Amino acid sequence: MKQPTPIIHQPPTAETVDLYDGDKLLGAATLDGNDWSLIVENLPPELHTFTAHFAGAKSNKWTVTVTESNLNLPVPHVNGATPGLPNSERLDYYTINDDIQVVIPDYGIKLGDSVGLYWTGRGGINLFSEQTAAENPPALLPFSISKYQVIDAILTTAVIYYTVKRKDEAQVHPSPTLILTVEGHTFPVNAPTINGAHDNLRVWKQNEFNNGTTAGVRAIGPDGDEWSADSTPAFGGNDYLNFEIDPSWLARNRGRSAIFNCSIRLNPSDPHYLFSQLLRIQAV
Repeated sequence: MKQPTPIIHQPPTAETVDLYDGDKLLGAATLDGNDWSLIVENLPPELHTFTAHFAGAKSNKWTVTVTESNLNLPVPHVNGATPGLPNSERLDYYTINDDIQVVIPDYGIKLGDSVGLYWTGRGGINLFSEQTAAENPPALLPFSISKYQVIDAILTTAVIYYTVKRKDEAQVHPSPTLILTVEGHTFPVNAPTINGAHDNLRVWKQNEFNNGTTAGVRAIGPDGDEWSADSTPAFGGNDYLNFEIDPSWLARNRGRSAIFNCSIRLNPSDPHYLFSQLLRIQAV
């Protein structure tokens, strides 16, 4: 990318002035009355320290920071997703059934780049993670998004984009956004509800369920501390199934944030569970 072309003016004391960037000679300028100027092209984006030289004498230093006015950042990509309309992809969660990996395409990455990934899921839930390109040659690892955040977005969309901040620059460059449509089943499965004491989960029977449908629940603490339980009896004619949360899990996570969801097997012959949306609790 061709960089901005600074025109550097400095009062000289001689007919010809040599301009240096650190120890590198950039060129010679000729006096025009009491002024001189030199056009310098293709300075890399970084801090430059200039001095003017004549006959063994050297001026005071002055600095100029050259920044990239714009980066041509490509759209991020989700491994395992298929492209749809421009800047959009579709993902069947059950083909992954795990955390997903968001890949940042090569945009001309440089050592020291700080790259942040943003995910906005169902209900405007925002996630952010960041990494710095520290390898040589510089590279970025895929960003991981928790499978529970992906499950929560089934039958809706998530917005994904990233930002790049060059080392020693203040400007932050945003990428175009990727619209990820998450698929997996034909109707939304509601999150379980929790009682006031936060020690019991309830899964309500939906119209799409039948008397033979079974359910399970899962609790995940902020450090990934998980507890789960399955219901051996089916719903039958009941409107809901209750699950007592394990007291030892509660003791470890009291006062902390947690997420809960349920899994539904509509019929015993179904190949996999249907996972529900998330219930988020700020303090268990």
